[in-house]
Amino acid sequence: MAEMSISQVTQHTGIRPSALRYYEEMGLLSPTRRIGGRRQYDESVLQRLALIQTGQQAGFALAELAILLNNVLESESSGAAWRDLVDRKLVEMDERLRNIHSMKRLLEDIMDCDDDSLAECIVLTGQRHQL
Repeated sequence: MAEMSISQVTQHTGIRPSALRYYEEMGLLSPTRRIGGRRQYDESVLQRLALIQTGQQAGFALAELAILLNNVLESESSGAAWRDLVDRKLVEMDERLRNIHSMKRLLEDIMDCDDDSLAECIVLTGQRHQL
């Protein structure tokens, strides 16, 4: 496999060199071989970076992705463990959505308030939403 410099990886992925170094620190990327003090990446890093980007888009934190990439995908029972992580993320996302919808309803109710005092509208509406 051909090796790529950090700038070549950046050109292919759009990921900043500082992020690549950070991913390496976090264990998301394997430590690279160095030639003359410069990092050299195996082409397989592109697939791993694509997994990281997709995971981030799906809402996974980098620490969660480190577990997913280093423990789950490399284990013999990766299917079940992977599904467990995704199920937990889906539950977390559902909770976030409920919170966002609640915040949106609260803001809409504040906007619908007939009181001239914005502060009074916020207090009264907030009290109704706590009940």
